[in-house]
Amino acid sequence: MAVTLTALLVAWAVTRSVGLELGIPIQNRSARARKAIADLAVEAGKDTAKQLELRVTTEVRAAVRGLETSREQLESAKVSTRLAEKNLDAERKKYDNGLSTAFQILQVQDDLTAARYRQVAAVTGYRKSLVEYNRATGTLLANSNVSITE
Repeated sequence: MAVTLTALLVAWAVTRSVGLELGIPIQNRSARARKAIADLAVEAGKDTAKQLELRVTTEVRAAVRGLETSREQLESAKVSTRLAEKNLDAERKKYDNGLSTAFQILQVQDDLTAARYRQVAAVTGYRKSLVEYNRATGTLLANSNVSITE
């Protein structure tokens, strides 16, 4: 019986095989590096977009403040001009009644000229501020009735 059992073991060994599979993951370093670079690029893009948003917000706020300031300056210049005109009328009436001199009228006229100059400068400043506001808000072309055709 010993011969038959040995023959069976040999026959089993020939037809059957025993294997051992060992799986060792190979690290894909280049793919990980590309992913890390892509992740950093996404974060940099988000940071750039946030900085751009903050810059636009700051520009619009500054434009609004400039527009409000120039509007107040314009109103102040209008009042100043109106008061200088009234002062000139009063000085002319004084002159007509002999209570003023031509020199004083010339000084008041100079004051009126300066007030008018300030008013013109205030109008110019207001219009520049309005253009800056329209540029900052992106409505400059539309508000200026400019259209671009291709």
